[in-house]
Amino acid sequence: MGRKNVTGPNASGAESVRNGCGSDTGGSPASQGKQQQEHQTGQSPKKQKSGTDDLDIEKELLEIFEKAKASGMTEQEFKDLDVFRRLSFDVSYTKSFLLFLQYFLAFILILYILLAAICLFNFPIHSNTLLRGWFYISGGDPEFEKCAVEMPDLIHDLFRPPVECNFCKNVTKIDTVYNITQQEFEELYAYTGVPVVVGDGTGNWTAPQHFSFEFFKGLYSPGSQALENQMRKCQFFPYRTEFRDLGEVLGMSSARANMEDGSKPWYIGW
Repeated sequence: MGRKNVTGPNASGAESVRNGCGSDTGGSPASQGKQQQEHQTGQSPKKQKSGTDDLDIEKELLEIFEKAKASGMTEQEFKDLDVFRRLSFDVSYTKSFLLFLQYFLAFILILYILLAAICLFNFPIHSNTLLRGWFYISGGDPEFEKCAVEMPDLIHDLFRPPVECNFCKNVTKIDTVYNITQQEFEELYAYTGVPVVVGDGTGNWTAPQHFSFEFFKGLYSPGSQALENQMRKCQFFPYRTEFRDLGEVLGMSSARANMEDGSKPWYIGW
């Protein structure tokens, strides 16, 4: 570093001479400490602070890049410098996730507002147009579908109203009755909520003579309109069976249907 002489008045009125290495020929100890600090940082504390605040990283980097090009280095060679690969940046994944979550929630909010505007005010498009587009995408038929969106059973169970069960609190057995009259049934069971089995309730039905597995299999044959309407409109209750719809039930073997040879029992409803 070249020698740099600085002269200035000291406390006694004499001049102190300092060279570029920071040595003083005179001056108070406080002045010497200040000068030593200036030498270590390269500038005075005031200039050091303002220099940090005014530092233009982009400008400095561009100057280095221009000097590198002037020395014959290509742009690709400058990009491939090891120093750029060794630089590490402190990336906060938490902040990135929160930012993504913020934009996602904002998108959902805007979508809900848009759907509300369409359903309530038919703006910016008519609600029927939206429904036709939804059925076209989902492959449904608006002439037969009851609901635009089917809710899972779990959602129904979570949000259904509580059921009052106090009427069966003291029930210890279920009565089985025969030949009960309409008046007796109304007085004893109809409005009490007490469970009862009417043993001869199907005594005059003709259904047991006609209804069978083979009857329903023929009625709801694969590809029939009856089966398509049932799967589109009606609910299917598998209870504790592995069946997912009525088509699977009617596709089982006759031995399983009649629970022959120790076949697994089944019970469904629709």
